[in-house]
Amino acid sequence: MPITIRSAHGTVATLDDWAAAVPAKLWKQRASSRALAEAWLAPGPRPAEPEEFAALLDSDRLAGLTLGTVHPHAAISVADTTWHADLAITAHSQEAPVAIVVEALADERFGDRLGSALVDAARQIGRDEPTPMVERVQRLAAAMLPPWRTGLPHLDDLRNDLLMGVAATMAFAESIDATRAIYVVHELVHLDRTKESDRRKSREELDLFVRRISNGADERLKRGVLTAPITVPGYPGIALQLGKARRDLDR
Repeated sequence: MPITIRSAHGTVATLDDWAAAVPAKLWKQRASSRALAEAWLAPGPRPAEPEEFAALLDSDRLAGLTLGTVHPHAAISVADTTWHADLAITAHSQEAPVAIVVEALADERFGDRLGSALVDAARQIGRDEPTPMVERVQRLAAAMLPPWRTGLPHLDDLRNDLLMGVAATMAFAESIDATRAIYVVHELVHLDRTKESDRRKSREELDLFVRRISNGADERLKRGVLTAPITVPGYPGIALQLGKARRDLDR
């Protein structure tokens, strides 16, 4: 399906257009930034959604879903900060707008473990250095996660980028009056450049988060299949789904 990609600079039709929307340091250092652009700027008269992404959405039989504008490196206000989503997409179903946020993943991890981030924040506080980290994590955890119970991973073990990414998805959904939000991890894999052990760690981190946010209903995130809708505490009127799509770049 042809799509429209836009940044603050205008229409995005080439890799150079996409690169202009992303900070130069990020474009250079994150392997996923360029790989994501190449996946979404498919050869042809117009950009089109990647096959694996379309298949993921089709897995849930989203009736009449069409993609609107795709925004690379989209700024989304979350709590007291701004989170830049790799992609923010306004889609449309027969009923209402649908918000989609895409997190690109190549050989990176999902940020710091929240336990480590909170320890670092405590050290800052101990040095009389102000930090919003502790309050931010508490606010987002209360809004996004069910209360801890036996069998669920603790907040300490979850990754910062996953909590922020899903929080950004819900904030984006609220901003466009969507009743459904979808958070997608788009894996962009060079089998000859990334270690299986690194990919396994990323899968384990993602599965831990999915187990917690789904209150144990989902043990892991299956590739190509959206989770059943989840209701998070802070957004009772918006159904959240999570999904994972993969593109092997060596083929």
